Amino acid sequence: MEGDVFFEGSALTRLLDHQGDVAAIDVFNETMTGSAVTLSEGGYVGEIRMNQESADLSIEPLYKTINLFRFGKDTLKEHLVPRLDALFASGGSNAYVEEVLARLIADGELRMKGALCDGLRWFEIDSAIDLGIAERIFRG
Repeated sequence: MEGDVFFEGSALTRLLDHQGDVAAIDVFNETMTGSAVTLSEGGYVGEIRMNQESADLSIEPLYKTINLFRFGKDTLKEHLVPRLDALFASGGSNAYVEEVLARLIADGELRMKGALCDGLRWFEIDSAIDLGIAERIFRG
């Protein structure tokens, strides 16, 4: 989980409702930008896309990553941590974790379900403006 995401506790429950590796997602809408996923049959993440915008919605349904993930110990030990170690060793300390996850999915090393968190309150806080928006979302 990223430290700049404020969310309802129910999002964690939705992650726990699934077996295996899971990403919390929400329906991508016109107010969102950033990383998004497509879903394949069975609700598995088919692809992770970076820098998406609302114009991309005309192509196919997209789901915004909330940046809450649950991974099993085998996935962490055998796939994710070695890829992150290799990335850092090569000087890639500014990469997004979604880039590593996208590569693992494309290489067939990660099969991750999408836990739909539509209807839940969450917000990623990257600036003072974002903080004000989050305060309004969670007020009362």
